[in-house]
Amino acid sequence: MKGLRKVIWAEGVFLGQQHFQAWDQYHSRTQALRSRIFETYDWGVSKLVLDESALLNGRLDVIACQGILPDGRIIDYHREHDGRLELELSQYPAERLTIALVVPNSELADNITGYTSSGRSAGWQVEYSEVEDVYDVGRLREVPLGKPNLRLQTVDSVQESLLSLNLVRLVHKHDAEYVLDEEYLPPMLTLDAVPKLGQLITNLIDILQSRFRTLQDQRIKLGDLHNMTAGEMADFLLQAELTEALSELRLMESHTRQSPFDLFSLLTRYHDRLALHLAPESVPFNGQYRHEEPGASFITLFDSFREILGAQRKRPDSGITLNEAAPGRYESSKLSEAAMDRCTFFLAVSHDSADPSWFTRFPNYFKVGAPSRIETMIASALPGLPLVHTQRVPQKVRIKSGYEYFKLDKNSDAWLDVRREGQFSAFSLGDFVSADIELLVIEE
Repeated sequence: MKGLRKVIWAEGVFLGQQHFQAWDQYHSRTQALRSRIFETYDWGVSKLVLDESALLNGRLDVIACQGILPDGRIIDYHREHDGRLELELSQYPAERLTIALVVPNSELADNITGYTSSGRSAGWQVEYSEVEDVYDVGRLREVPLGKPNLRLQTVDSVQESLLSLNLVRLVHKHDAEYVLDEEYLPPMLTLDAVPKLGQLITNLIDILQSRFRTLQDQRIKLGDLHNMTAGEMADFLLQAELTEALSELRLMESHTRQSPFDLFSLLTRYHDRLALHLAPESVPFNGQYRHEEPGASFITLFDSFREILGAQRKRPDSGITLNEAAPGRYESSKLSEAAMDRCTFFLAVSHDSADPSWFTRFPNYFKVGAPSRIETMIASALPGLPLVHTQRVPQKVRIKSGYEYFKLDKNSDAWLDVRREGQFSAFSLGDFVSADIELLVIEE
């Protein structure tokens, strides 16, 4: 019967089996059509249990399988009451085999008494069973019941006359032994259809949680939001994104009856939101969800997650030090343009002196300039980078007892030389050669 046709029940209709066959087909088609209209991906595996020990002997043996075929037909196979569903693998020379569950695309049934056998082309296998009356268990009647004519085949041998649902990909190890390809995921209706996807979710949660804890440790050392630099605020916003992503993923992890496409959509959104902070060049994620082989889609997405989460957002003030090359001689590490533009530089100085006003003399006895200019400054008594004594340092600086603080004035010609060379040197004169000097770099 072609098209969607409803049986019309009216008085005077002489009933035959054709009425019930047409009625059965109508309801099967409407149910499948309704599901296809309301669900984005309404077919796939919802449960798959294999006897993995059989793979050691070159045999794929299915214990249980539930799912929906692409045409809407429901599969509910259990070995204990449906018979064995297995495939000998030794007949295939390939190193990798993708195995599908197949059933003939036919409503015909085989083994009906009085009818010609349809053989392997029948979609159903008939079993005659004694069925009791639910209201009177003593009244039995023989009823022909059909079960799907299921079998296992390699995907490259599936013909057009068959409906198929991919289940596993196997890798030949040695002799008769096969193992499951861990990167392969079949089309799935729910997240718990196969354990592998749940493991991927758990691994990603662990990675996100680790990054969250790192940021939280840094956050505890900071003051309130008003005192944060731009870089610290960016870390705070990243932590907020991680908090939301972790909350959503934990819900997915504990409520596994959701669809893989919902998970893929969620992960794609958070991938781009996190990448915007850590690796803007990775926005947007261009991978596509492929329901017929979601494993490749998820592996690509999870790999991209690991890549962007492994990328550290480099702060301009990180790694900048002032090193003592010799007594009284100092040299900074290389300065990035971002550091020179966005950071303020302070010197914290401790000096053991009987003169309590030593800090007023310090700027005249401590020369700061570009490495190529520092010798000339000393020899010719030229001024270096101005040092401004300050008693009001940024709140994030932990003031140390006995130290005085000097700000490097970037509004000078000497700073232009430092910018060109990307580094500065310093020379301590007089009794300040023995002073303890530290460099503080504060992102503005």
